[in-house]
Amino acid sequence: MVIGHRTGCCLFKKEGRDVNYCHFPRDIHRGRGARQACGRWDGPNLYDVVLNLSRVSLGTACEIVTRLTEQDEFKATPESRRVMANLTLASRVSAKLAVDPRTRGVELEVVADDGIVTISGETRFQAVDEAIDEVARHVDGVTEVRSQVVFIPVYPAT
Repeated sequence: MVIGHRTGCCLFKKEGRDVNYCHFPRDIHRGRGARQACGRWDGPNLYDVVLNLSRVSLGTACEIVTRLTEQDEFKATPESRRVMANLTLASRVSAKLAVDPRTRGVELEVVADDGIVTISGETRFQAVDEAIDEVARHVDGVTEVRSQVVFIPVYPAT
């Protein structure tokens, strides 16, 4: 069991296989997506805490983690709050784009920085690019939208 990955992930391992992972505090995901969500996770220098559940009970591990969160090193800082606010805003914009019928099929990357949202990706339709901007602007907390979406026109076959 690995707790406190610096990207905010918690990875649980069983017999060398990743079983599930979660993002603190609420999201629980199952399956092989840990590497996709957390990036590279196999280096020991990426972790603040590693607990081996073959040597420590789950109850003890939970108690250790609970006590760690009370320590100054693990308390929220202004910078960590800013990072979390940016991630939250980017996630909210991504969610809105994913459910809007005009933009839901487009692969986009959304990054937020203190209310400024930068959206990148590719589209074949100019109307999609315009819809992306409109959808993002209507998300609470967005102060500016910077589109880096590339319009790739479709040419008829000859």
